[in-house]
Amino acid sequence: MYSESLSRYNLSPYLYPLFGLGELPQGFVRLSAVYGNSYMLNRRVDEIVMEDGRVAAVRSEGEVFRCKQLICDPSYVPERVKKAGRVIRVICLLNHPIKNTHDANSCQIIIPQTHLNRKSGDTFEMENTGVLITFLHFFFHPLHINQ
Repeated sequence: MYSESLSRYNLSPYLYPLFGLGELPQGFVRLSAVYGNSYMLNRRVDEIVMEDGRVAAVRSEGEVFRCKQLICDPSYVPERVKKAGRVIRVICLLNHPIKNTHDANSCQIIIPQTHLNRKSGDTFEMENTGVLITFLHFFFHPLHINQ
């Protein structure tokens, strides 16, 4: 899946899960294993060991696992979390394709600040998956909006 996405989207290996969101961590695990990384599941984190202001290890169930980097849920380190912005994700089911996009797979819509009563405008990147979903005998065009 990773190589297919990389070949289709060039330098950005955009992944689209076909069998649920479990595919994303699975793809990450497989790719990280190629580079000698470890991915641990079903282990509680007892302590994140810091040395000189940097993560050095993770203590879990009596064992210490040394590391140079740690990727974890923010709930493990709430004191280090800084709000840098916000993310908006929406999935819309449209009963028509997006107007004036000429069947493009993706598009970008910029909403000017004057329309939002804000200091800056917003840019929405929209992906039209091009797949029709049948639901209760109606056809929908799924639209993913990320900001």
